[in-house]
Amino acid sequence: MNTSGNAVQRVCVCACILIASTANSASSHTISIDADGRDWRGVTSASDNQGRIARDHSRGGEYVWRDSPGDQRPSWPARPHDLRELRLTGDADRLYIEAVFAGPVSVAGDSTLQLQLAIDTDRFTGSGGSAFVAGAATQVAANADYEYLLQTRFGSGQPPVLRDANGVPTSTVVQAALSSAGVLECAIPWTAFGSANPLFDPLRFTAAVFLSDAADRALAAADTIASRAADVVTQNGAPGATGTTAGEVADGIVNYSFDIYFDVHGDAVAPVEISEIYFGGGVKQQWIEVVNASQDVVPLGTWSIGDAETPNDGEAMAHFPNVFLSPGVNFVVARNGLTFFQDHAFRANAECENVDGATPDMLPFAQWAATTQFNIPNAGDQVLLLDRANTIVDVVTFKNSSYPGVTPHPGTPAFHSLERTNVDVDTDDCALDFMDEAAPNPGTTSIPTSRVGDATQTRLRWSLPAPNPARGRVSLTLHTSQPGPVRIEVLDVSGRRVCGLLENAAAAAGDLGVEWNGRDARGANVTAGIYLVRATTNEGIRQIRVVWLR
Repeated sequence: MNTSGNAVQRVCVCACILIASTANSASSHTISIDADGRDWRGVTSASDNQGRIARDHSRGGEYVWRDSPGDQRPSWPARPHDLRELRLTGDADRLYIEAVFAGPVSVAGDSTLQLQLAIDTDRFTGSGGSAFVAGAATQVAANADYEYLLQTRFGSGQPPVLRDANGVPTSTVVQAALSSAGVLECAIPWTAFGSANPLFDPLRFTAAVFLSDAADRALAAADTIASRAADVVTQNGAPGATGTTAGEVADGIVNYSFDIYFDVHGDAVAPVEISEIYFGGGVKQQWIEVVNASQDVVPLGTWSIGDAETPNDGEAMAHFPNVFLSPGVNFVVARNGLTFFQDHAFRANAECENVDGATPDMLPFAQWAATTQFNIPNAGDQVLLLDRANTIVDVVTFKNSSYPGVTPHPGTPAFHSLERTNVDVDTDDCALDFMDEAAPNPGTTSIPTSRVGDATQTRLRWSLPAPNPARGRVSLTLHTSQPGPVRIEVLDVSGRRVCGLLENAAAAAGDLGVEWNGRDARGANVTAGIYLVRATTNEGIRQIRVVWLR
């Protein structure tokens, strides 16, 4: 694995803490917690201070953050603490974290690296804890208040701890290892979050690194910022910004957080994907289509799309209009709305040239690109899809274009399109993921979109709840392709069971309808909020979100 072109030496001099390890179930991306790091994918982003989702067949999917070198607080010049990469993934049993530093580092005692990772499971503003612990004098932003906080404790040699929103330890069933080369790895069982499986809703993370003493307390710096974070994951307010950790934590708040969706295997996935690209016979005919491949409504207005590979590289990037994209629904972005209407006899969902008053406009993203108007010629290009934290969640490249870790598609003839062969498969190999479509068909997706991210379970899916939001009663329909036992239960957003609707009931293949009356297992009315309805069958596990009103 490389960090900004500099090889990170893997030295097996480790401080290892292994507590209550259990056997892993079959998974595409199980990590050995040994501070070695070679079982991670190793691909990175194209620029500093940038996160991305990287996927393949054999090693699964992971989130990777490439940190800007030398942006750590300079207050401890003799104590290495420069974060270079942060990675997260999972399997069916655990959430895995890797942090890579510009080593060598101390693995115990005074001046030891301490990772604190805030985990927001509901993404409600002001709904959980805000302060990092152990005298850290740093907190998360209100929209990332956490339900859980991971704290490593290599200074004292104690196992890492998962704390609740009040800072109270909830679990030490956490594995961790730190090498003197600067590789830190952790594993948290999903059961520590109250769930036997990977959590369905996206998790929001805020990451900060501290230097700790032998009692695991955050060390005070030799400046006026006390014991605030030594290095953090941040874009300092904008992609491509060159600010430092000192500037980010000057007010005591880490403002940057990022979201990760996990599939049923625990792999990091993109809930929205690029599903078709049309090059056309000219610039004005070009269009890009995305699809919500998850079972969750996605606020697309906080996302962006374009052909600018990195900030300010001279190409285009634009924000979507303020819309919510429902599961299985497409969204077509046309370069020119009038031309698209003339070619297809219906209007695109948005346009870039702002020429058709009946088509909503894509919005400027000046911090990334000077223009919203992409140009994806048939000679080759790349298209990037970004989420709310500017994480690159999907990349499509073709012909003479390239992007780190992504295999280009060889391309198509003029007037053809590139269409994703199956929205349940994303391998970062565009030659496999996309096909040459001789009859471009914007606004349609013929492949079932029943996952977040699993090609083996495309036939098991939920229909949208009715109504949603709901009060009094909500009806749901589960579509199955195989007969067998079905268990359906209601969970809260942390994965704790609220009640059961079906307990291993024998069901035929087809549609199975259930209702929930908003009561828990004791018959009491639940509080208003978000709940998950989970189905477990021989085909796998599927969940869907219900918003309950009072």
